[in-house]
Amino acid sequence: MNGSNFAQLLLRRSDFRDSHAQKTFWSGRFEKEELEQVFSWRELNSCLSCNRITNDRFRMSTASEHEEVNRRAFRHARDRFGRTTDHLLINELHVLMREGVTGVLEAVNELVPSVGNLTETLGGTLGAQSTANAYVSFGSISGFGIHNDDHDVIVIQLEGRKRWQFFASSVDAKRKATVKDIQAPSASDRGVELVISSGDVMFVPKGTWHDVIALNEKSLHLTISLVYPTMMDFVQWGLAREKYGLSYHDIRQSCTNREELLKVCENHFQRLITSENLEKFSKTFYAGHASSRIRANFPSLNLAGEEDSFRRISFDIASLDTTTNTNEIDVYALGQIHRLTAVEYKILSQLSSQTMTRGAQLITSENLWADISRALTSLMDKGLVGKQAFV
Repeated sequence: MNGSNFAQLLLRRSDFRDSHAQKTFWSGRFEKEELEQVFSWRELNSCLSCNRITNDRFRMSTASEHEEVNRRAFRHARDRFGRTTDHLLINELHVLMREGVTGVLEAVNELVPSVGNLTETLGGTLGAQSTANAYVSFGSISGFGIHNDDHDVIVIQLEGRKRWQFFASSVDAKRKATVKDIQAPSASDRGVELVISSGDVMFVPKGTWHDVIALNEKSLHLTISLVYPTMMDFVQWGLAREKYGLSYHDIRQSCTNREELLKVCENHFQRLITSENLEKFSKTFYAGHASSRIRANFPSLNLAGEEDSFRRISFDIASLDTTTNTNEIDVYALGQIHRLTAVEYKILSQLSSQTMTRGAQLITSENLWADISRALTSLMDKGLVGKQAFV
């Protein structure tokens, strides 16, 4: 089973989809052997042994300390061009693991194809930016202490056990507390405690307070993040659109026009907080972010074949009224404005960001393959379309 197949299994679970939609905790169980085909000790060892791993990719922690353990595991070095970098000492990593630290290999989806397929399928289907981290431990202590995450998380326990301590809501003792219930939980707020083992999968909504404790045995699990834009992002987008707006109204210590300033601020937010602006923000945000990564395609490069498969890289595209030429369309995608031909725009609009489309399926009575092939190559050159070559 590859990552995409497991993602489809999970997405077909109506109880999971309901919990995701309602932002409530969920747990389920899958066959351990199926999950091991997505990621296992073998892939972890390959990642650490066959890649240049620096401290921004792999980090270690205990509930009480993280700086010293990372200093021990990484040696400052210079690359062949003389640039400062660091180097993971595998022997010291093994020692630290025996001492009980928790290690985190970040963005495993960028290193292991099966995990990349998993995050792309989940993120594309659920409309979220998604990455995967691998957590490894051998000790019997908390790796990060009591905390919450600012994004939804899917937890996949691959091997061993972990104890997840949740905290009780003051409103409903059976419900797992979030940042809306408790600002800083303590031992007296402890609630449900779950011990998860190989094959267990959980959905933990953003803001849920928890503490994860190793059980003195080898443990490996993946976390899949699901990140969505927030209302804070919307407000910041609105403020950035009027660069000469609120930032040009000073609040001086001796000012006597405070009511006037507050009125200016109130009027600004009244203009910003509308359904139309929220729709514009959503369109812009999803057009500006990638649903998938572009794969290398040697030796065919960006040449398009009828049997090749294609997908749009951005979640969405936003057309702009900035050209009077009827044969050209300006679109905003992936942080840039691109001028497309009418054929390029039609193809980009037809392609999905979630699933692949064979080149032959794009042929119509109006557009022959020669035109489509040129358009696809141009879109791939711009980084707007990705390809899976036919082998």
